[in-house]
Amino acid sequence: MDEFTTHILRSLVAGFEARAGLKDRNRALTEFEIARRAGYTEFSYVEFSNSPERDQVRGALDELERDGWVSQWQRAGRYDSYVPTELGIRRASTLDLVREGRGGDEPAERPPPGPSAGPADTGSLAPMEPGVALTRLVQQLDEALALLRAIDAKLGRNG
Repeated sequence: MDEFTTHILRSLVAGFEARAGLKDRNRALTEFEIARRAGYTEFSYVEFSNSPERDQVRGALDELERDGWVSQWQRAGRYDSYVPTELGIRRASTLDLVREGRGGDEPAERPPPGPSAGPADTGSLAPMEPGVALTRLVQQLDEALALLRAIDAKLGRNG
């Protein structure tokens, strides 16, 4: 999951949680509301519908939906609305913990590339910083979940 998609997930979860206590249909956020909350658009409600920014936000939401982090709710005017899944809410809180471990809003450090296939001499590898190691672990778990979901989809299970 790239940084933009991660930011869209965080924005959706924050908006959803800010509406706690409301009925589910009122807690769902539209594409436009998510983009505004993410600070990604200055367009009006109508202008956003034909903007390239909408396509980018929709692309991120489609990816999040495919991976099981969000689900589409219902159409609200011009836009589809979305809610985070329980998994998405947990993922966003995990991402927040990783970010806090790095010291707030510092840009994410890219973890060093892992060793190529084959046995590695662990004695020659330098230890990772805790934030980098946690980020790498979260990425590996994301990849494992995506693989398991793909296998599950191929087997035709929906549960």
